[in-house]
Amino acid sequence: MLNNQGMRCWHLQMPTTWKRHIIAIILAVGIPLLPAALHGQATPPLTLDQVQSLLKIGAPDATIANEVQSRGISFQPSLALLIELQREGAGDQTLAVLRKLIPAGRTICESFDGCMAEGQHAFHDKQWNQARAYFEYAATISPNSGQTWNSLGKVYLALQQTQEAYSAWDRALNSEDGVALTACMENGQPICDGGTLRLTSTTLFRYKGEEKVFEVPLSAVTVIGTVRHGWPSYLTFEMLVNGTNYGFDFFPLTVNCSWTNILVCPAEGKIEQAAIGSYFEQAFRRLVPGRSDGDAVFPPVGTSPQRVSSPLRIQVWHRHRPAGAGFLVPDQITYCQGFLTVYQGNVEYDCTVPDRILGRCEHSMISPVHSVEYKGGGLRVVGRGGNWDFFGNANDLTRAHDAIAATLHPQK
Repeated sequence: MLNNQGMRCWHLQMPTTWKRHIIAIILAVGIPLLPAALHGQATPPLTLDQVQSLLKIGAPDATIANEVQSRGISFQPSLALLIELQREGAGDQTLAVLRKLIPAGRTICESFDGCMAEGQHAFHDKQWNQARAYFEYAATISPNSGQTWNSLGKVYLALQQTQEAYSAWDRALNSEDGVALTACMENGQPICDGGTLRLTSTTLFRYKGEEKVFEVPLSAVTVIGTVRHGWPSYLTFEMLVNGTNYGFDFFPLTVNCSWTNILVCPAEGKIEQAAIGSYFEQAFRRLVPGRSDGDAVFPPVGTSPQRVSSPLRIQVWHRHRPAGAGFLVPDQITYCQGFLTVYQGNVEYDCTVPDRILGRCEHSMISPVHSVEYKGGGLRVVGRGGNWDFFGNANDLTRAHDAIAATLHPQK
């Protein structure tokens, strides 16, 4: 037992960080207990606010878990609450104690392997919200599993939650599993090689099935980035590995693409490809500064590929008009539905619903664009293939007009 002098020595030798932790814990949890302690009453269970206060002040995971286990809680935990507490900083031990307090029948899966299996099943069925629920619960069971965070990143991307996808992949980067995404490798053959690119904090891997194509340290890699090719329109993520150029076409998650010697995808697929490429490029910049060719300048489409920026993508109706008809003439007009995408001064249209009379459904690069005009509720773009007339939401069409016009008349 320490005497007064010993207590003073212990206090003086205690690290400042621990002093702050102890004081903060007393303030967050201890002071509300003083009335009960003074009257010899049992210590009341922790409230949700108290648990969140402990997380906010950075109390050790073991301390919070012990408090929850010894005192109990005055609130009912749920899957959604565990996921929220994990985002607030709850550690493995705290989550494990709270998970045992979830009432029977309220969990969606009973084990990490079970959660992952159910999540993968939902993922392959493209049931994105279901897959998200399973993977998020798996992450509360095993927060350090790179496989879980990699899968969550894919689901978030499919749900168009790009920043959440990037945050999940950041968690996967520091694990042995890393970030693994499917991509075909262009090889000059009739069919590009399917496989997986896997990135960890130190190493880049390429697999074709179970076969390892290469394994190199990140210092051996120079990233060029996502490159856009003009005709046919497709995206390639390019890099130099030990001085050899490689081109990879990432497989989108939500749409199917034409898979030949390259991967040609509709507009929504290109947006996913660009998002994946952007993450890989940003990750390389952070992990190996100076090894990404971020200052590269590419000539316009038609002479060589062009770097990708953030695209503008709107849903439109594309008018099919008979030869000789003027602008906005209604006679014998049919429409297909799809997406008009504008980026880097390039314009393309990808049909998703053919017109019901002729069955026409174009997937066309309109660039190079010669002129653009918005009048009478319609947008006319004059470019490759002649005149293209689009209709839809007026605000969207105005944004598209301004984006295209800005490239035709760049500000000085």
